[in-house]
Amino acid sequence: MKKILILSIILAGSALYGYDWSQDGIFVVEKAEADGKTELTLKDDRENIFSLSYMTEPGDEILKSVVKLKGDFYGWKTMKVDSLKFMYEQGGLEVSLIPKSFECDGKDLNKYLPSGMQFTFSYLLQYNFRITVNRLFIRIAGDFETEERVCKKIMDAVENPGEYVKKRDPEYLLTRIEQLEERTEKLRTAMLMLHNAGFFSSPRPIGKNLIERVVNLRIEDPAISREKIAETLEKENVKASSREINLILNVFFNDFKD
Repeated sequence: MKKILILSIILAGSALYGYDWSQDGIFVVEKAEADGKTELTLKDDRENIFSLSYMTEPGDEILKSVVKLKGDFYGWKTMKVDSLKFMYEQGGLEVSLIPKSFECDGKDLNKYLPSGMQFTFSYLLQYNFRITVNRLFIRIAGDFETEERVCKKIMDAVENPGEYVKKRDPEYLLTRIEQLEERTEKLRTAMLMLHNAGFFSSPRPIGKNLIERVVNLRIEDPAISREKIAETLEKENVKASSREINLILNVFFNDFKD
């Protein structure tokens, strides 16, 4: 069974390794230690409760950041804090905040936050949490600027979740980029086919290998002439007409020189 030492502290001015919490109007209510981890339950002079846990001793600057962030969160106009926990590790802070109420523009946002809100702090405060809208788990993330901006971002996701995901989800954007590139490639191929036809013949596709080779030759040497491209292809036993070379340069490089 784990041995847990719980120390209730009544005296004001208690300190953590020399840090005087009372100078910030904060008192240590309880201290618990188990398996090398320490957790402090703290209370400010307005009866606001929060906690701090750590495996290694935080420096004074980190503790000052905890005090400031606690004040900022409890100072939100749109939200009332139910639970606020700070965890110090690897030189930074992780923050877990469970709202008691959260209302923006008359809309209750708390019901969309099944796991509350998560923040990290090193040199700046960032947020990264998910909301649930119509069975969709939508990621809300970014650098914290103001509570109003966070509210707006959540409101946008709640009011139009599909559009929000489309605009901000990296995987969705990557898929869209790949689709766009595929469509662009198909369009280029169609243009090459359309223009690669004689007076009495039907449009015919230009081989993919030929297209790739001509494109690579132009990328490797932007100043290469059509004659030099044709000469190189002939040496490589790649069949290509001057018309096909011209079309490839027209479509891929917007090069319409004779």
